[in-house]
Amino acid sequence: MPRSGLSREEVFSAASELVRAGRRPTVAAVRERLGRGSYTTITQYLGEWREESPPEETRPVAVDEALAVLGVDASSVSGLGEDSGIALLLEGLRGDLLQGRARIDEALARLEALERLVRES
Repeated sequence: MPRSGLSREEVFSAASELVRAGRRPTVAAVRERLGRGSYTTITQYLGEWREESPPEETRPVAVDEALAVLGVDASSVSGLGEDSGIALLLEGLRGDLLQGRARIDEALARLEALERLVRES
């Protein structure tokens, strides 16, 4: 029986459910939630979901974690705006993070393809 591919709506729904549950909608988390799907397809639809959805948060979790390690109350820096230069730094870090995620997703897709070849041989 042929397997049906994931729909855009399924990925969007899973990503939204993860956010409501307080989890980050990563490719791996969406795949875990759905129980199926290729990393390539999920990456494509998740990218579209991120473009169309409002940001999950105003500051990445990693920033809050770093502030906690430094002993800084995250709420005390929440008012810092673009004038402080932090917004530019965060934007650069977000870009680096997205590039890293894309490389990981590509590697996972290649791994999945290789595993499929091994199973079929």
